[in-house]
Amino acid sequence: MKTSFATLLTVAFIVLKLTNYITWSWLWVFSPLWISAIIVVIFLGAALLLQRKEKRKSIEQIKERLKL
Repeated sequence: MKTSFATLLTVAFIVLKLTNYITWSWLWVFSPLWISAIIVVIFLGAALLLQRKEKRKSIEQIKERLKL
């Protein structure tokens, strides 16, 4: 079973928060998880845009070949 760095960091922040070592808001305690999620969404969005662009380009190439 793999554990990501963000998960380990979140667990560490939770422990620090529950032991009153840090006084951060819970939003920042869980920030490694939501920041990781945002990064994944950005990369997936970029991949989908690139895939869509390539598909559009190949459709245009097919149309050009059919015109000949």
